[in-house]
Amino acid sequence: MPLHLTSLLNSAPVSPKHSQTQSGKEEDSNETQHKKKKKKEQQQQPHNEHFLQSVNALEPTPPTSFQLPIPTPHTHHHHHHHHHHHHHHHHHQQQHQQQRTHAAAVYQRPVPVTSFSYDHLRRIHTGKHQQHSLRPLYIPPDIQGFNLAHQIEQATLRDESIDEALDGLLISLVDFLDNVDPKERLDVCRGVLSAGVMTWRGVLTQLCGSVYETGQGGGWMKEVMMVDGVVYMINEHKLNDEGGGSDQQSYYGHSYEALLTNPAGFIPVNTNQQWVAVVKANLNHTRLILGGEVDCVDPDTFHRVQQQQQHLEPIQPDRFVEIKTCIAPASDRERYTLHRYKMLKFWLQSYLLGVPKIHVGMRDRSGVIVGAQEYSTLSIPAMARQAGGRWSSEACLAGGAAIVQFLADRLARAGRLESSRQARFDARFKDIVAQEAALRRHQQQQQQQQKQQGESRDPLLSDTCLAQIDALATWPVYTLVFRPAHAAGQPGSLELAERGPHGYLDSHRFDDALFGFQHPLLLHRPASSSSSSSPIPPQRVGFIPALWIRYLVKTRVLIALQTIPSSS
Repeated sequence: MPLHLTSLLNSAPVSPKHSQTQSGKEEDSNETQHKKKKKKEQQQQPHNEHFLQSVNALEPTPPTSFQLPIPTPHTHHHHHHHHHHHHHHHHHQQQHQQQRTHAAAVYQRPVPVTSFSYDHLRRIHTGKHQQHSLRPLYIPPDIQGFNLAHQIEQATLRDESIDEALDGLLISLVDFLDNVDPKERLDVCRGVLSAGVMTWRGVLTQLCGSVYETGQGGGWMKEVMMVDGVVYMINEHKLNDEGGGSDQQSYYGHSYEALLTNPAGFIPVNTNQQWVAVVKANLNHTRLILGGEVDCVDPDTFHRVQQQQQHLEPIQPDRFVEIKTCIAPASDRERYTLHRYKMLKFWLQSYLLGVPKIHVGMRDRSGVIVGAQEYSTLSIPAMARQAGGRWSSEACLAGGAAIVQFLADRLARAGRLESSRQARFDARFKDIVAQEAALRRHQQQQQQQQKQQGESRDPLLSDTCLAQIDALATWPVYTLVFRPAHAAGQPGSLELAERGPHGYLDSHRFDDALFGFQHPLLLHRPASSSSSSSPIPPQRVGFIPALWIRYLVKTRVLIALQTIPSSS
């Protein structure tokens, strides 16, 4: 049944119930600990088979839906968008607040975590090479009259038939966490793994823009998973890229970027090449980890980075610059459209990643640059208001926050339904971690008894554990579908539905080479009893690379070992 968003936002939080079940679980686990040990010896391989048969027999949970709030017309009088950090309310706003469907949304200024580059062959560069594809903003003196179709036949375009899911973001986090100072490593890991949501900035942009979408083109579909308490979200992969502007128009954007980021002069466009920032942010108390492509940085920052031998300090988002193109508005109608639609997207996209400055190339209908304009991101909402583009930055954030909250609540709720696949996989994940931690502890005690000095290095996961992780391949994937309102003033609706376990991996082309990334956990194959020609285990858990799930398990095991005092 559709759930109205206002009731969703104003209902009491469900956490108290949750904390009871939590403590209930703990008592339960103490009693059953010795029973579990006995069971464990009979487990291992057949257990994986049994687990898979039982979960695949389960019916998907029924879909749930709710309606987005309708942005109230008077919200656009609020000038909250200036403060990233805190909201200072005046009294008259306080009274307004009660009548509004949503409380003020708070988005905290993004903080850089790490970054990574794709090179011209779409190979990934992390660690000290993470800035491989970083570009400076360099505006040539003679951009006016530049034809954006320049060298269109020389362009190299990325293979869009491959679903890259969240691979780049997760790979860069693995590399980042591997290289944190060992003394702080587990604390930093805990911080990253306590995020509520991991996704691309573009996904969050669409979520936040939904409250103002009307008409056919505004609908969208996301794929969502919840693993170990974190919501992972990606765009549904469309093989034919959705018709958001012709190929020529998307080329215009790339060619303008090539013009403005190459001090030595235009180089042919290659859309494989990107520099991607990974930031942590906070939307209404939900911690987010976002990856987003950054077109360029200011020249000083670029030169400073070039001079560093070691890339050590992450680049702050206030150094980022976004490059855009749009048709120069020739009439009031066109000016209105620009501020109502384009500027909303420009603002949102940059604001979410903390980009302070947007350079917009203005072109005529034939693709020739007629001028350029720079905007400060934070000044756009007020400017759009003056031009009659009646949207409120706050309604966007509140709408996005409500969708994120809905997802987290629904998936957590599914995880508490005994009969759901989500609950079975959640429990299975915890068991895998607990078993592996028990095994490690046992090995450590043996080593201490035999007085073995030596390996304090990070051991990899046991074969049993790897096989168990491979058996998680059909982890539930949900689809989140947004259908925009037919007319302004009506709510759009969202539906969250679990996909059936079969055929998900077959229907996607993933990149199992992971952009050429190398990692010990990738080389690590369970030593199988059969010959070496045994089939390669699945590379994915749902749409998440098995590498990340292995890394997650390993990290959870190390955290468990650290928290429980070892008998030293």
